[in-house]
Amino acid sequence: MGAVATFKDACPGGSLTGTPPGTVTFNGLTLNGLDQSTTASGSDTVSDMTGSGSGWNLAITSTQFNDGSGHTLPTNATTVTGASGAAATGNCTVPTNSIGHPVTVPAGPGPPTAVKIFDAAANTGGGPASVTVNFQVAVPAYAHATTYSSTWTLTVRQRTLTPGGRPTPSSRPMPLWAPNAVVGAQCRCGRLRPPR
Repeated sequence: MGAVATFKDACPGGSLTGTPPGTVTFNGLTLNGLDQSTTASGSDTVSDMTGSGSGWNLAITSTQFNDGSGHTLPTNATTVTGASGAAATGNCTVPTNSIGHPVTVPAGPGPPTAVKIFDAAANTGGGPASVTVNFQVAVPAYAHATTYSSTWTLTVRQRTLTPGGRPTPSSRPMPLWAPNAVVGAQCRCGRLRPPR
C-alpha cells in the first residue's frame, strides 16, 4: 500500500490584480411591441498572487443604459445569469464560487453600490483565474429604437481572515484594473429597430 501527496506552490509574492473584458456587445433586437431580452458574455482574468488563501470576490455596478439623447433602459435591465471560474496559465487553485444567480446589476447615476457576482472561497482562486460572466439585458416593449450604452465598473476585493481563520469581506475594495486607471467596461446594446 502506498500514498501519493501532491504539493503546489502557494502563489506567493505578489498582489491581487485583474484584466478587464473590454467591450461587451449585445446583439441587436427588432422591436415587435413585446418585452424582449438579449445576451452576451465577458471574461475577466483575476490573479491572486498574495498567497493569503483568504479568497476574493468580484463585484459590479453600472451607469444606466442610455443613448445620449434622453432615452434610457430601466435601472434593473441588466442581470448576471451565471458566472464560472477556470484555471488560467500558472494557476495554483481553481476558484470555487458560492454566489447564486441571477443577480441584478445595479444601475444609475453615481453609479450605485456594487453587488457581488463571483466569490472565490477561502483556499481557492490562488494565481491567475479566468472568470466568465453571462449577462442578459431586458428590453421593454416601449423602448426607443436606438443604440444604448452603459459603463460597467468591476472591483475585486481580497477577503481577510479573522483570528479564527474564517474569511470576512475586506472593507477596502481594489480596482479590478491596476494601476489606478479608470475602471469600467463599455457595454452596448445593439440598435433596436421598430417593427415592420
